[in-house]
Amino acid sequence: MQDVAWSGRSRKQRRDDHDLVGVRVDWKESALRAAVKRAGGIWRPRQRLWERSWDAVRALGPHGRVAQDRSSKDQHPTI
Repeated sequence: MQDVAWSGRSRKQRRDDHDLVGVRVDWKESALRAAVKRAGGIWRPRQRLWERSWDAVRALGPHGRVAQDRSSKDQHPTI
């Protein structure tokens, strides 16, 4: 048997950096809420979440709070 270096398939990115995502931040988390707002986050009261680009959310760190994805082509389907 011959040893061969294994190379897996490259993964397709789930999100592009410019894709808009919704981020849930509890009202009591004033420091995180202020950081999202300073980073240019937009409050969406109907959805009760902050909207920001995936790149900015990754930089801030709350990726586990992403509520939904929105492609840049379909930014505001309900507005």
